[in-house]
Amino acid sequence: MTRYEDMLVEVDQKKDAYTSDYTSYLKVLNVYQTEIDAANQKVLISKDESRWFVEKKHDLDSQLAVLQVKRSDLQKTVDDLNTMVAVIGELASSHNSQVMNYKITRKDLSGEFDAGRYEMNIYGEKSITIYHVKDRDKLVRALAHELGHAQGLKHSSNPDSIMYYLNRSDSIRLLPEDILAMQARCSGN
Repeated sequence: MTRYEDMLVEVDQKKDAYTSDYTSYLKVLNVYQTEIDAANQKVLISKDESRWFVEKKHDLDSQLAVLQVKRSDLQKTVDDLNTMVAVIGELASSHNSQVMNYKITRKDLSGEFDAGRYEMNIYGEKSITIYHVKDRDKLVRALAHELGHAQGLKHSSNPDSIMYYLNRSDSIRLLPEDILAMQARCSGN
């Protein structure tokens, strides 16, 4: 059972105990009030009756004090549970936000080289971001691909090429067409 479920059970148990004790208290209070009403109809009451009223009043006051402690304890447990619910809600919200960010990132990458991205912002600042790779060779390919874009190379149509738009190959070797594209770029063609 989780801490949250434990607290739910604890709240239910404390609520049931409080409700039962409160119901018992009300029954005793009603009997006391009925006896007080009857005594008020008399001109005089005996010492025994007077002592009974004092003792019963003391008992009722004691029961009420116990009920107030139980109610306070129940309220504290409910407050703790509500705090836990708020924390769980914040965690869920944070998790959902992370999932949405991941989905957006994956969606942005779905038609491109899916391990990373080369970008230039409006100020001319260039950056390479690697999103995810599963091993060293995929990292090398992703970096080589994005560096190729940084040098001005376009995508290749060969699925084994470093400059192919998806990172499908496991080879880290440059193909002749990758080398030719870079040579052409360096010579200004």
